[in-house]
This record gives sequence, C-alpha cells and structure tokens, in this order.
Amino acid sequence: MPDLKPFIVSGIALGGVFSLSGVGMTVLYQATGVLNLAYGAIGATGALVGWELMGNGMSNWLAYAIAIGSPPPSRRSTASFSARCSRAATRS
Repeated sequence: MPDLKPFIVSGIALGGVFSLSGVGMTVLYQATGVLNLAYGAIGATGALVGWELMGNGMSNWLAYAIAIGSPPPSRRSTASFSARCSRAATRS
C-alpha cells in the first residue's frame, strides 16, 4: 500500500481552509444579510503578492509577512468602491 500520509495531511489542511471560509461566510451573512463572495479574491491577492516577491528574489519570510499584510489595503479599496456603487444605485 502506498504511503498516504502526505495526502492525508494536505487533505486535512485544505479541509480546514474550506471550513473556515464557510464559517466566515455564514457568520457574515447572518450578521448583515449580504452574501459576500470576495473572500477568495482577498486571499488570492495575498498569495499572488507573496509568489511574485519570492519569484523576484526576496527572502521567503519577508515575502510571507508582506503577503499577509497586502490584502487589507485591497479590502479597503474594494469596500470604498462598493459603498460608492451602493450609494449611486440607491440615488437613482
């Protein structure tokens, strides 16, 4: 029988990510009544920033730290854009 340990560990880790994402979406929906599907985009922003920094020769740990901090600015800009669109739509 082949060694299944790596597959079990990665499956548990991925399942944890999916479950946390689902809990976050559920809590947000119950609190606001709005289904926010932007979680994936925010996570992808951090992953792409880290990948790009490591690809350009930056230290892995520094790239990780910057990648973890990069999604909040994108969240703020997305939130302000959404608020402007919402205000414009309700004025019409």
